[in-house]
Amino acid sequence: QKSGFFWFIKRGLDIVVAVVALIVLMPVFIVIAIAIKLEGPGPVLFFHERVGERLKIFRVIKFRTMYEGVSTRPQPIYDQTLKRYRRPSVEEDRRITKIGRRLRMWSMDELPQFINIFLGDMSLVGPRPLSVDESLPLPNCLVRYSVPPGLTGLAQIVDRGSRVDPSRFQNDFKYIENLSVKQELYILFKTFGVIRDQY
Repeated sequence: QKSGFFWFIKRGLDIVVAVVALIVLMPVFIVIAIAIKLEGPGPVLFFHERVGERLKIFRVIKFRTMYEGVSTRPQPIYDQTLKRYRRPSVEEDRRITKIGRRLRMWSMDELPQFINIFLGDMSLVGPRPLSVDESLPLPNCLVRYSVPPGLTGLAQIVDRGSRVDPSRFQNDFKYIENLSVKQELYILFKTFGVIRDQY
């Protein structure tokens, strides 16, 4: 339970950053759109239903990174080292296009979500939005969706590579327990560092 002032600052920051980002990144959006169209047929943008704050369903916007017509569900592969099935990495996933691999590596496929942020479906910082199938079995599901989903979050800067292990959601709960403007700014700053280190 945070004061209205916190949510006012958080929403104000979301709107300002989203508007500036959409204006500044427009040339980048155009270049990415051309690259996607040159690689093969299909739309530039990809829309997928996700669960938002208070279990509201919304359509997240991304640049399309997969071939047209393939399943949106990844095919699990058996990991001989872990002795269990796991989600394939970007390099292992044959559904992903060449330009798609580069976009995912640098998180550039997520850039259209500044539109979701401007519309109020998402925030700059918060738990990453999941699909309905991923959300329903999640322990403490209602707690995780008591705040808006984010473009980035504590889980993404602590362990960016973890996509399957449920323990990564503990960082989402930790974020919710410690809501503050200071934490928002810290996560944003660290996110830029994580992305920069990938170049």
